[in-house]
Amino acid sequence: MKKSNIYFACWQYLASIFYVLFSSSVRAQIVPDNTLPINSLVTSQDKTININGGTQVGNNLFHSFEQFSLSTGSTAYFNNTLNVQNIISRVTGLSVSNIDGFLKANSNANLFLINPNGIILGPNAVLNIGGSFLATTANRINFADGSQFSAKAPQNQPLLTVSSPIGLGFDGNPGVIQAQGTGHNLTLNSPFSPFIRTISSNGLRVKPEKTLALVGGDVTLEGGKLGASEGRIELGSVDKGVVHINPASNGWNLSYEDAISFKNIQLSQQSIADVSGFGSGSIQAQAAEVELGGGSIFLIQNQGKNLSGDIIVNAFEELRIIGTSRDGAIPTSLVNETLVGDGGKIEILTKNLILQDGAAIAAKTYGIGRGGDVFVNASEFTQVANGSSSIVQLPSNIITSTFGSGNSGNLTLSTKNLSLQDDGEILTSTFGTGKGGNLTVNTAESTQVIGYLSGTSQLSSTILTRASGSGNAGNLALSTGLLSIKDGGIIGSLTLGSGSGGDVTVNSKNSIELVGVVPNIFTPSSLVTATYSSGNSGKLIVNTKKLTVRDSAIINTSTRSTGKADSLTINASDSIDVIGRVPGAVNPSLINSSVIDFNESFQELYLLPSMLRGDSGNITINTNKLNIADGALISVKNDGFGNAGTININADTINISNNSGITATTAVGEGGDIEITSKIIQLRSGNISATAGKQGTKGNGGNIRIDTDIVTASNNSALTANAFRGRGGNIRINTKGLFISSDTQVTASSERGINGTVEINVQDRNPSQTKVQPQVIAQTPEVVSVCQGHSGRVRSTFVNIGAGGVAASSDNQLDNSSTWQRNSNPVQAIDNWEQSKPSKTEEPIEIVEAQGWILNADGDVVLTAQADPPSPYAEVSASRCHKLPSTPPVSSITEAVRLK
Repeated sequence: MKKSNIYFACWQYLASIFYVLFSSSVRAQIVPDNTLPINSLVTSQDKTININGGTQVGNNLFHSFEQFSLSTGSTAYFNNTLNVQNIISRVTGLSVSNIDGFLKANSNANLFLINPNGIILGPNAVLNIGGSFLATTANRINFADGSQFSAKAPQNQPLLTVSSPIGLGFDGNPGVIQAQGTGHNLTLNSPFSPFIRTISSNGLRVKPEKTLALVGGDVTLEGGKLGASEGRIELGSVDKGVVHINPASNGWNLSYEDAISFKNIQLSQQSIADVSGFGSGSIQAQAAEVELGGGSIFLIQNQGKNLSGDIIVNAFEELRIIGTSRDGAIPTSLVNETLVGDGGKIEILTKNLILQDGAAIAAKTYGIGRGGDVFVNASEFTQVANGSSSIVQLPSNIITSTFGSGNSGNLTLSTKNLSLQDDGEILTSTFGTGKGGNLTVNTAESTQVIGYLSGTSQLSSTILTRASGSGNAGNLALSTGLLSIKDGGIIGSLTLGSGSGGDVTVNSKNSIELVGVVPNIFTPSSLVTATYSSGNSGKLIVNTKKLTVRDSAIINTSTRSTGKADSLTINASDSIDVIGRVPGAVNPSLINSSVIDFNESFQELYLLPSMLRGDSGNITINTNKLNIADGALISVKNDGFGNAGTININADTINISNNSGITATTAVGEGGDIEITSKIIQLRSGNISATAGKQGTKGNGGNIRIDTDIVTASNNSALTANAFRGRGGNIRINTKGLFISSDTQVTASSERGINGTVEINVQDRNPSQTKVQPQVIAQTPEVVSVCQGHSGRVRSTFVNIGAGGVAASSDNQLDNSSTWQRNSNPVQAIDNWEQSKPSKTEEPIEIVEAQGWILNADGDVVLTAQADPPSPYAEVSASRCHKLPSTPPVSSITEAVRLK
């Protein structure tokens, strides 16, 4: 290259930089080159620059410019004939195109502007064309017949073509495209209302059902406003490769399967891409990274009967949606709303998805149309969170919802690792008669739901389906490797109206951990289905290897109103630990199904009835090891007029300690039953209780049935099935070994009603070892225990069935007195008492208190003085008469029960 040409090129490059930096003061510069068979002809008249000439081939009109820029208030008028469909303009020089005026063309022609150096669309740039508009920093346009129209090699072009443009070719390091503006002026009356717009003529806007496309290197919108009512907005950021142009009913649909590498897209300062209208509008963004911030929005509002279009974002590295508008009122968001027509989908494909500081992804319906679905596929990581910004008043969320009779769309999220923090939300909801959408979350490795880091908000991080109207909530299905719910995080389904709650199924391959409460507020970390109104709650099913619930966290199905709580099923193949209570928290750690009565102020605030008539649900637990400690509970509870459910537990080993328990309680209704199947049950200051009528009413006590190999109980443990005015429940224990201390209570009583029964059946450990010859089995007398003056009542009974009798406690001397106490009046049925009275005992041998047990070769239980388990005493009572003073226990079991 000659030295003069090098100097000229350098000067031209520096001039282009100067032009970009001081473009606002530079006049319009539209300069044609001489590279076409028929070159463009440019003339000026006032502020209008007329562009005539060019080379027309078929329906395509080609223009070529050395420079193409337009100052504020100026108009570039492409004076094409009416039969032209595509005006294809290229810039072959080195300058960036800076356009801050009007671009105008005749008829319905589409306008292409190609400048590899860069394109800046200023705040006053306006489109006045009948067709679609595509601005690109590609090197060339490809045509269907294989020909190209290049801005980098204009002298090496074949004959121009009549075929349609089908692609954009990028050779690497393309220029930027920037759209500037003052930002949108959308408003919101509330987070539950649609966006309200003020009609504005400024910004880049094409005619209805046309396409506005910006495809270049980095694409940035700084307050830019893009509009294509019922049409398409295409934002693409490509480094190398080919972008295909596909004809569509509303312009073009771009595809990127042959793009090799990508650059980035960024929207800030309340930028907007808006295709709202009477249906069918769509938005697509493709880049390595896409970021929306400062209240920027991709928006579809379907105001007609037609099907809405879609919002599709493919950010192959990361999609970031962050923050709100300057006043904190408008979330940075992707929004697809509809009224009558069905809503379109929102689809996201990325490696990492970040929603932060009040940002949102939302598909909503406000009328009879069905809301759109939301699909999120983030191959590595998804975070939905709020930070420390004091202006943020909105939760960050991914949501589908209905506010009318149309059903909400479904929400599906797939990722490797999911994290929700500080008011992060993923939810489907209904506020009307329509049904809420189903929510599906699949995380290959882990899911974290952390309620609060900063503790500044009254909202919690949640994964929920919710019904706030008469429509039913959708179902929730969550599958993960590890699930952690901390500091007040919530996963579940809620109903606040007459609609039913959804079913919740949680599958965690390795473990589930629920820990703690919100500091100072004490909202527990929760896995729940709950109803606060007449609608019933949904089922809750939990499947995992290891489950931990501690520090006042809860797993719960519940009702706070007239609706019924549904069932709770937990399958944990390894273990379940329910442990502890946080100081100041309302509840200990819980696994329960409940009907909860709130105070009057809470009832008035949430319009809850004062009379609760719903029933609590049943609980089924299947695990290998169950540990309940430090005040924790597994319970069914009803504070209202309804009944308690049933607790069914199947576990190899069960440990209940330190004021913990398995309980079924009611205030008024029927007590719930407790059924336990286990190999070993150990209670240390633990209780198993089925109690009814806590408010002094007629509810009958629940029944307790325990099938186990070994039961040990010590340190003021209790097994109770009590009532107040109703009948006491029944306790039945089928076991091969019963070892309980003298301070352990076993009762089935009623304060004013009929007492229940306590029945203990001692069984063979191995029936195949039972001897063939008949054996004499000592029979235990029936305990007659009827209150004075109430002989007409059915008697309470204690029954011990097995190979042994009832012996005295090892800490008492043997004597010739009866071991039975009679509280009833003498009756004829026991006139032969003297004949059955035991004979005088011989001098007793020394008895050493047993400290444990072993199994001998015959399968018998043999008590030992050296082992560690609790000592073998028991206090068993089936009667506590309300008019009598406290009496000694009816019977004491102290015998080492020999297995048959």
